[in-house]
Amino acid sequence: DGERASVGGYYITPLNALLYNSNVDNLGEHGIHPRITHLLVNLPMLFGPLAFFFYADVAAIIAGGLLPRRRKNRTRNQQQRRDISHNNSGRIMCRRAVMSGLFVLSCAPHQEPRFLLPAIVPMVVLYGTDMTERRRWLQKFWILFNTLLLIFFGLLHQSGVVPSLLASNETASTHGSGGPALFLYHHTYMPPSFLTRTKRGSIEGKEAEQCTEDKSTCLATSGTSFSGHIVIDVKDANFTFLQFAMNVALECGIEEFGESEVFLVAPASAQILPPFLSVGMLPAISLVDYHRPHITTEDMPRWDGSVGTYVSKLQIKTYRIRCSSQRI
Repeated sequence: DGERASVGGYYITPLNALLYNSNVDNLGEHGIHPRITHLLVNLPMLFGPLAFFFYADVAAIIAGGLLPRRRKNRTRNQQQRRDISHNNSGRIMCRRAVMSGLFVLSCAPHQEPRFLLPAIVPMVVLYGTDMTERRRWLQKFWILFNTLLLIFFGLLHQSGVVPSLLASNETASTHGSGGPALFLYHHTYMPPSFLTRTKRGSIEGKEAEQCTEDKSTCLATSGTSFSGHIVIDVKDANFTFLQFAMNVALECGIEEFGESEVFLVAPASAQILPPFLSVGMLPAISLVDYHRPHITTEDMPRWDGSVGTYVSKLQIKTYRIRCSSQRI
C-alpha cells in the first residue's frame, strides 16, 4: 500500500486517494486506462449530449485564448453576456469545478465512470437550460439517451451476478454436500459476497472474511457452523491461474482436506473447459444453474449468424466441479 499522508495523526483522504490511484503498481489489479478515458469515453457515456456542450464550451475558451486581442475581447464579452442572460452567477464556478475535477481525475491511470458522478450537478446547471429551452429535439434525445442507458446498465449489464449470489444457498444445498460452499467468480465484476451471509459467523474464532485465506482450516473444522459461503473473485484470470486456483480448491486426492465440489460462476461466453484439460485428474463438470439476461461487455459472445443463439448466450452460468476418478 505504501506510506499514507497524514498531519498530526489525521489522514488526508483526498490526497491519499490521489497518491494511491497515481501509482501504477497499486492499480495493476484494478485496470490501467489511457489518461483520456474520462474525457473521451466516460464523460459522454455518463452525461450524453451534456458532454458535447462541455466540449464546445472548452473549445470556445481555448479559441478565445488563441484569438487576437480585439477578437478575444469580443468573445469574452459574448461569454459574459451569456452568463448574465442565464441569471446565474455560479456558471463560471461550475465550469471551473468540472474542468479542474476532470483534470485531477485524469491524472490517475485508473479511470472508472463512477468517478465523474459528482460532476452531474454542475453539468446540468451549465447546460441543462440549453437543451430544455433552446433545442427541444435535444431534450427528447437526452431523455431517450438516459432511458436506454438506464435499461442497459441498470437491468442488463452484469445483472446476473447478484441473482447468482442470492441463489447460492439453494444451489449449495441442492447440488452440494452440505455446509459452506466455495464459489469462484470468473470474468465478472466483483461479487458483493455479503449477500451470501445471513448473520456474522465464525469458525474457531475465525471470521467469515478470514476463511477465504485459511479455507482448509475453516472447512475441515467439525462441530461448528458457518453463516455464509466463501466467495472468491478470480477476476479475468487467465487459464493458467484458473487451473492453479481449481487445483488448490479441489485438492483432488487429499481426502482429509479435499472439498467435494467447487462452484464456478462465469458468463456463458467465457471459456471454462480448457483450464481443466491438463489438471491430471479430470474434474466432473456440470451446469447446475444460470441467470439471464447478463451482458459482459468485456467478454461478449461470438456472432454465429443467429440472433436467437446470440441472445441465448447472454447469461451467467453456475458450474459444479468435482474431483473424478477418471485420469486423463
